[in-house]
Amino acid sequence: MEDANVGLIWDEGPPRRYRPILAARDTTGLATRHVTVLAPDPAEVALHGAVAHRLAESRAKRSFLVLGVPATHVDHAPGVLVESYGAEVIDLSETLIDAMRRLAVARGLPWLAALNADAEPTASRPGQGLRSLVTAALPAVTDAIAAALAVPGDAPLVLTEPALLARYDAVKPILGPWLDLATSRPRALWLVVPQLHANHGAVVDGRPLPLAAPGQFVRVDRDWLDARRTLEGSTA
Repeated sequence: MEDANVGLIWDEGPPRRYRPILAARDTTGLATRHVTVLAPDPAEVALHGAVAHRLAESRAKRSFLVLGVPATHVDHAPGVLVESYGAEVIDLSETLIDAMRRLAVARGLPWLAALNADAEPTASRPGQGLRSLVTAALPAVTDAIAAALAVPGDAPLVLTEPALLARYDAVKPILGPWLDLATSRPRALWLVVPQLHANHGAVVDGRPLPLAAPGQFVRVDRDWLDARRTLEGSTA
């Protein structure tokens, strides 16, 4: 028992038993209880945790990170990153859809027809037409990322909603160059991906992201996000 350091010693006196090293005071009406343990301050977790360290390091080195966020908190994560790091956010799916819509109008193609083509087989004529529209719209996404990164400053650029790019096999063409460890980036670039039951790690819609190194993935747990939201709310 001494080796286990559980705070008990053997008492030979009746009744023979193990008892606490420090005997409890005599009492007639109050029961003993465990010592109260205070939880750490959420602000301390947020400011000095491993996640905060990785993000601060990435911001300083202007690196690319994939942030794995629990699906229940994926909508809150961009706001936390904006408040905590002054980040700028680009919704990749929204950017692609806007570019596709503009091209459809320019080509005289009804937008509803383009939407309906998404349900058609890829090899069908509508499916091929939609793929052509997506291919033509992808440079607009690349340009949006490049333009945002070119803005002077040290705030990171946060990319969200990559599912549509994954659907059309466009993740590597759009993000591949930025994943290269040798690439020089004007600012840190962070991609937020939801962590779902069947999609854990650097995965989007079941498709692995082409990371250049395992260290480019950071798991952002819900406790860190909740602590950050609490901290930012208290200082607002």
